[in-house]
Amino acid sequence: MDKLQTVRKIVQSAFFIKFVILSAVLSSFFCLCIFGYIEQFILMGSIYFVPVVIVISLLTIIFGRVFCGWMCPLGFIFDLTYRLRVKLSGLKKLPEVPKNIHNKLKYLKYVILVLFIILTYHLTTYVYCSVCPIGALTNLSGTVISFVVLIGFIILGFIYPMAFCRYLCPIGALLGIFSLKPVFKLKLNKDKCVNCKLCEKKCPVQIELTEKIEQHECIRCFECKSACRKDAVKFGS
Repeated sequence: MDKLQTVRKIVQSAFFIKFVILSAVLSSFFCLCIFGYIEQFILMGSIYFVPVVIVISLLTIIFGRVFCGWMCPLGFIFDLTYRLRVKLSGLKKLPEVPKNIHNKLKYLKYVILVLFIILTYHLTTYVYCSVCPIGALTNLSGTVISFVVLIGFIILGFIYPMAFCRYLCPIGALLGIFSLKPVFKLKLNKDKCVNCKLCEKKCPVQIELTEKIEQHECIRCFECKSACRKDAVKFGS
């Protein structure tokens, strides 16, 4: 593991520990879930969380989905899950969903985003929060359903890396909209690239870097950058 990934793991661990401990102590008064804030606004007109939303939104507009790859507690869990499989199986290339299926499924999270917003408004309840997988680990509206959902997605993530983040997370969908054209982008230097595709083999969200880098799908884990032996993967404006 290189220095970049070591730093990322430290940051992820810190956010995960802080989130779980503080949410358990402070209940709904501490949450990093932007979608939970949206539900609060729809149901209660609450705006106390605006500063947090502004900060995360600005970070996303500038750097892309860094929240997903560095701060999200669920992202941390699913990151550990697929790494466990790699370690146990000795995989040199991460498992991939067939390309034609993947290219369709990656839009599902946007449908889920809209659906949860509509259901929250019409049912006047915290629809997403009641089934959110992270609720199983905290005091934030955790239910039996959220626990079952978490276990199900951990199993799915063991088979296909970051499956929840790729196809089902409404927060990822929302942040994806903000990161369509971020200020800082992941880039591939064609002059240095030897087309070994090692970057693609290590990408947990199945981005084809040698063809087209979809900034809004990239979770900024920088596994591709760490894997590249020619220093062809860059991150900048």
